[in-house]
Amino acid sequence: MAGESARAYRNSDSLRGLIHDTAPDELPLFVSNFGTHANLVRLGLDSFVRAEELSNQRVHSNPHEWIGSLVGRLLCGGKYEIPMGIDAVTSEGKRRSVSLPHIRSQWRFAEFLHRNSNKLLYYCSVSPCSLRAPNGIARDAVQLAGTTTVRECRGLRGAAEAEGGQAPDIGEGQALWPKRMFSYRGVKRLHRFFDSQEFISLEEEFPLLELLDVQSAFESIYTHALSWATRGKVHAKTYASRDRRSLRGQWEHAFGDECDRVMQMANWNETNGILVGPETSRIVAEVLFQRVDVEVLAVVDQRLGCTGPDNRPYAVYRYVDDYFVFARKSIDLDIVRESIAKVLARYRLRLNQAKTRRLERPFVTEHGGLSHELSKIIDAAGEQFERLGELGCEAGASVGATERVKAVGRWRRTLVSEIRAACKRHDAGVALAVSRVPGALRSDAFRLLKRMEGRSAEHSAWAAERGVALLDVCAYLLSIKPTEACAVAFSTVLLVCLKLLRQAGGMPSCYRQYERLFERCMEVATRLALNENGVGGPGERPRGQVALCNVLGAMAEFPSPWTLTVDEVYGILGLGDARFDGGQYLELMTVLFYAHRAEGTVGGQTVEGYVAQVEDAVEEVGLSHAGVANAVLDILGCPAVSRRVRRSLLKALASGCDMSKDFIRTGANQDRVLGEWERHPWFVDWRSEVPLLAQARRRAVTRLY
Repeated sequence: MAGESARAYRNSDSLRGLIHDTAPDELPLFVSNFGTHANLVRLGLDSFVRAEELSNQRVHSNPHEWIGSLVGRLLCGGKYEIPMGIDAVTSEGKRRSVSLPHIRSQWRFAEFLHRNSNKLLYYCSVSPCSLRAPNGIARDAVQLAGTTTVRECRGLRGAAEAEGGQAPDIGEGQALWPKRMFSYRGVKRLHRFFDSQEFISLEEEFPLLELLDVQSAFESIYTHALSWATRGKVHAKTYASRDRRSLRGQWEHAFGDECDRVMQMANWNETNGILVGPETSRIVAEVLFQRVDVEVLAVVDQRLGCTGPDNRPYAVYRYVDDYFVFARKSIDLDIVRESIAKVLARYRLRLNQAKTRRLERPFVTEHGGLSHELSKIIDAAGEQFERLGELGCEAGASVGATERVKAVGRWRRTLVSEIRAACKRHDAGVALAVSRVPGALRSDAFRLLKRMEGRSAEHSAWAAERGVALLDVCAYLLSIKPTEACAVAFSTVLLVCLKLLRQAGGMPSCYRQYERLFERCMEVATRLALNENGVGGPGERPRGQVALCNVLGAMAEFPSPWTLTVDEVYGILGLGDARFDGGQYLELMTVLFYAHRAEGTVGGQTVEGYVAQVEDAVEEVGLSHAGVANAVLDILGCPAVSRRVRRSLLKALASGCDMSKDFIRTGANQDRVLGEWERHPWFVDWRSEVPLLAQARRRAVTRLY
């Protein structure tokens, strides 16, 4: 990630999509693709042709060339990849399995997005039903200065403050972070559709609404259907095996066939289902669903005798895999639903009958009534939170410290009580609140930090007290629904509080606040480790444990004596229960991240021995597994792991890639290669060039959904 702070990303970058669009958002804050993108560009591995050339290079004069050939072999080798499964938790408390693609898959995704961007935009523009779809190449970028951006963030007063603004020209040495590769039309979140004027107009025109859901959409997409959607089923089947050679001598496929093959290879050559999580999968799925929309409209128009969109007695909208059908008569709703089911069946998809609901005016759903009330609660709480900052903290202020602390406590209890009461009044769980409130709390923490720039130690200490109240609300929501979004908000607010306490210096209240923060974090970490309110039964650990990894990663920023030992972190994550097989990649990186930040070394033989198991996994599981490949690339650059273990792992990686070891025959050259790896980390930023709080801000700005 070296040099990342002075890099401007360009639209011509063939690997731009790798930064945000090829991996799921459900990853710990300290894991990202920024370092991976920087390394692949630095090594010249920006295309398959270039990677193949480097992989065949036999003579190497320096570590840079040898690493380029080694990674080139990793990218070009293998006929398929095995993604790493992660058990995410939805706001409804259900397990949602997402996938972390192999680095080879992500590299292929990025090249595919760049080369086919115009085709993707075309195929995502054919349906008038989609509420959210790519509509252009994004030219927006976000400038980070410390922990803030040039774009004002939406906090608890977000309804009254519009998000927007363009990043100004930046000077040398300032960071320019790109957003997603594509810009999008439509609504960012579904609740905004239900709050829009368009929805009100639809409610005026149509008395009936039916909500439909495609059952297990991404897991059920038949990859060959991607070719059917772009060329037609008969044509695709007839010409499926006819390839043509380009002038460069490479095999080329029709666009739909390429979608098919790219999705297959990333998922162990499975044709049933595409990866859940990466934005690339959402874009490819949008291509398929846009075709479904067009065919549905044609079928329904024919059955109802409609001559065009102006005289349709119905309207169809779709958000990803959720359909919203408006109509004047029940029989028209039945026809539309039957037509959707019929067209989906052509592509081996079906509706989830259990989630089908029919509503009459007024259309009150959890996205409507409860969402509207939550917006009011959030805005009112934001105004009250701002007024807390007006309570004087200087010597001789009219409001004493005890009264200020009591006021913060009342604010926290009132917000939690109003959220609970709103959910009760609408006969709903806290699912929607968990999806709405944490992001607002996180943004409000950033606003609080921004206002403390250049202020006195007393002001920072008082701001930290208010930050703890935000943290308590996040902890409450996280204890009820341990979603990744809640954990990210909790971790971000914790990082803000710790920074405010550092700015406060040696204020007498800081010790008490550090103690309180640490105890609160240990309560949350213990609850997440026991999985009391998560998926499965108590004690059953989800794959990935992203929420717990986020909390422990943020706790690495605590100063001594509020720290854990590396063995304690290892125990909390439960790594002693099974050997490393790639599925424990995120947990292992959390241990190493904490060890590197807090102690600088992994310490005892327990953790060192577990790290050594990665070498066995290279041989037993193979480098085609995403967790194994990522772990190897990260551990080789981790200074907290001993050189002895990393030297042995380097040789195992070379053997796994069928790479000549002539260059690393001597210990001196092995250390040169490892030194190069340390200077340019891959997925985990061991060098801390970007502070964890800045990474949290970056995650908030670039999040799509």
